[in-house]
Amino acid sequence: MNAFTNIRRFGRGAIALQANRGEALSFDQIAAFAPTIFKEIAHESRSERFQVIPTHQLLGGLAKEGFLPVKVQVGGSRDAEKRAFTKHLIRFRRQDDLSGAPKVGDSHPEVVLLNAHDGTSSYQLHAGLFRLVCLNGLTVSDANFGSVKVGHSGKGVLDKVIEGTYRVLDDAVLALEQAQELRGVQINRDEARIFGEAALRLRYDDESLPRVEGSQVVRPRREADAFPTLWHTFNRAQENLIRGGLSYRHENSEGRVSYRDTRPVNSADGDLKLNKALWHLTQEFAKLKGQSLAA
Repeated sequence: MNAFTNIRRFGRGAIALQANRGEALSFDQIAAFAPTIFKEIAHESRSERFQVIPTHQLLGGLAKEGFLPVKVQVGGSRDAEKRAFTKHLIRFRRQDDLSGAPKVGDSHPEVVLLNAHDGTSSYQLHAGLFRLVCLNGLTVSDANFGSVKVGHSGKGVLDKVIEGTYRVLDDAVLALEQAQELRGVQINRDEARIFGEAALRLRYDDESLPRVEGSQVVRPRREADAFPTLWHTFNRAQENLIRGGLSYRHENSEGRVSYRDTRPVNSADGDLKLNKALWHLTQEFAKLKGQSLAA
């Protein structure tokens, strides 16, 4: 059995699994740590019209088409009985891309599947990218790329998902072209700071906004990301906000001061939402810099 790059557990039953570089997750591994993906029935709150096609059937169907799972995220729930039906996200990569040469310097196209058996999500397919530099997954914005959503009712759900996977993969390849163009957009320190400040507000609302500087949000974690381009700035912001760990000074209502670190984004839909918002911000920033991206 292959080893994971990591297994992370969070509160309320949430978990994230990620395969080692160049490998895929086996169905046995997924079944052992994320049993909701193999659930055969819907949550009791769903009506008889709610059609359950277990996500593992999609795993098998996509595997036959050459798409293998490389990361799984399962959301938690305050209701212990609902944890076996919660929203989950799976990132797929073409088998040829797992050990192939990097594209755009450090990225591969991915297909991102979101599903749930408790009525909180339809089958959703989104275009994504995987960064070899930091083993991080990106998801691109629906506003600029197509996404596929299939409801839990009607016929031919599996066929629709497989057909949609190829459509979304085309969008992911286009995202690689846009990533290449973003690598050619130079930005200065002030612009990077402003990008970081805007990105921070995509992660937090006004009430929960931490005292983190925009320059912290775009600070590189490794030399390979320390380039003054819009692509690298976007990637630094994405990694810092998704993984958390940005230190800041907090003062409570009584004036007591403490020092805290920002928390990582652990939920499947939270990861998806923030990633797409950051991608949209990056595209709009490119427009301000006079860069017209491939469409």
